[in-house]
Amino acid sequence: MSKYQKTNWIFAILGLFCTWQMYSNLTYGLWLLIGVIITYGVLMFWFSMNMQANFFVTTISHLPDGKVMLTFDDGPHPVHTPEILDILKEGNAKALFFIIGKEAEKYPEIVRRIQNEGHLIGGHSYEHTLTFGLKGSCSVHEDIMKGQNLLSELTGQEVKFFRPPFGVTNPQVANCVKNEELHTIGWSVRSFDTATVEAARIIKRVGERVEAGSIVLLHDRLPQTVKALPGILNTITRKKLALDVQYLEELTNQI
Repeated sequence: MSKYQKTNWIFAILGLFCTWQMYSNLTYGLWLLIGVIITYGVLMFWFSMNMQANFFVTTISHLPDGKVMLTFDDGPHPVHTPEILDILKEGNAKALFFIIGKEAEKYPEIVRRIQNEGHLIGGHSYEHTLTFGLKGSCSVHEDIMKGQNLLSELTGQEVKFFRPPFGVTNPQVANCVKNEELHTIGWSVRSFDTATVEAARIIKRVGERVEAGSIVLLHDRLPQTVKALPGILNTITRKKLALDVQYLEELTNQI
């Protein structure tokens, strides 16, 4: 039984208790029930925005082999993704790119370059809309798998890695991930490169938090990430950490 299912059982029992209380004290029981409903809603919202909690979906947010992995979301970008690939190639570093389907359609040659240079590829939905977390089961499944299938066609390999837009998870996402046997990848170090244009701040934040087993979240559509990447690679080297995607490559070989 998942954490989500267990929580539903607990709140169902609490709801029954509140209903029973109404028979002896209607006002008290009603307010108690309202409190339970609000608490449930707050918890569901918090867990939907914190995929590392493994509440709806079992997520890989830390590497058990002690290596460090860089991940890049929201590409491919026609200018910045190739720049990032150049830096990674120069540093002999491999990464995992979570690609938006509609962007892959625009720049398929960049997707193929990512693959040809030995990086891993995962899906990041087809549309990547702000309303992703509000979609119904059918719409979520279509959005996710349209992106996954497109990447599989472009690369000639079945793409099983997935990261939901904005890290949002819910029962609809969980059903798709389970039914399609996808590996959901989270992160343990967030660079917040979307919140600042200063490369130095990105380097400092990642450098202070990266450790053995870290999965770092970056975005390859941003110029500040391009500027920060050499410093991030230098920091990982200086801390004597190994940068690798071997653990996930082994998962791929098991598919």
